Amino acid sequence: MDKITKPIINGIRKTVYEHTTQLLKKQKKMVDVLFYDLTTIYFETSSQDEIRDFGFSKDGKHQHVQIMLAAIVTTDGLPIDYQEFPGNFYEGHTLIPALNEIKNHYNIGKVILIADAALMNKINLQELDERGLKYIIAARIKNTKKVIQQTILHPADYDNISNTKNNEGDAKDIIKAKIIDSGDGDFLIAYHSTKRERKDRYDRQKALEKIEKYINSTAKSKLTGSLRKSYVKVSKNSRIEIDENKLSEEEQYDGFFGLRTNISDPDPLSFLISYRGLWQVEQTFRIAKTNLEIRPVFHYSSRRIKAHFAICYMALALVRYTEFILKTHDQYIPYEQLHLMLDKMRKVQIIDHKDILFEFLEDPPTQLIPIYRALKLKWPKKFSHSLNL
Repeated sequence: MDKITKPIINGIRKTVYEHTTQLLKKQKKMVDVLFYDLTTIYFETSSQDEIRDFGFSKDGKHQHVQIMLAAIVTTDGLPIDYQEFPGNFYEGHTLIPALNEIKNHYNIGKVILIADAALMNKINLQELDERGLKYIIAARIKNTKKVIQQTILHPADYDNISNTKNNEGDAKDIIKAKIIDSGDGDFLIAYHSTKRERKDRYDRQKALEKIEKYINSTAKSKLTGSLRKSYVKVSKNSRIEIDENKLSEEEQYDGFFGLRTNISDPDPLSFLISYRGLWQVEQTFRIAKTNLEIRPVFHYSSRRIKAHFAICYMALALVRYTEFILKTHDQYIPYEQLHLMLDKMRKVQIIDHKDILFEFLEDPPTQLIPIYRALKLKWPKKFSHSLNL
């Protein structure tokens, strides 16, 4: 791992980027949308240094030091780049350094950046505007100006953009939207989803059921976890109570959410579909953490930590490339399922008294045949032998 130096790591990242663009070019696609997100990777230690530090852990490992790992992928989930940040780094401050890194190393033209609400702060939006970058970023509608909140909650001017039905023909989800001028040079697209409204109501009801166990309790220390809600208050005699006014205020936002964009004449439906593509980054992190077991990390020097992530990045790129090629051949097979099928490819080796090696291939899953063809791999022989060992 000590031989994987910074120039080699930069070469790895550049090679992955170039292969991604080549694959897209073959399918007559281009890098026009970038999905950006972060996760945390924890270490089996509590020792801090310039990159490992304590912070908010997305894995719930708050007792361990961590680093923040940013990933940028295309609409097909193909990797563009990654970058490490110290474990205590503020998530909203990672975007501009990551974009600078891309600009310095790769030739990316006009793209639309899609990211979650954690990256939506005034500095980031101004910086993206100044760079001429277009964005679609989730908005925290409860944190917007009062006049905008009132406009969001007012039912007028909403247009139906989607109406999906279940197998019985009943309405499954009705989505309405309207475009609001934010007053800051961009737009806020407000949405209301009946499916999301039902979920918000259900989640709050479950939270209320947990809270009710502690109603009238005098233990202030219990005001943690599920009890940390805006509509929970502690009375003067230190009793836990429900703030009915705050609860009513919370209920009026059921089903509402928003997207912020600086694209003129935005199309609410296409933007919503684009934003929902963020699952590609989430799936990338899931593959890295679950299948490639990128964490916990046991290295202690920053040099080896970065080498570890470079190796994992290469493995991740191969996984995503395989998935992409299979999809282009109408083979929609999740990585986990493919791994299980490949695990059944077994050979039995026998060496006879003349030192001749015989190999027998056990019956492999027949579903692998079109997969091998799509990946241009030679199908192994059922029986083979070698005279020279």
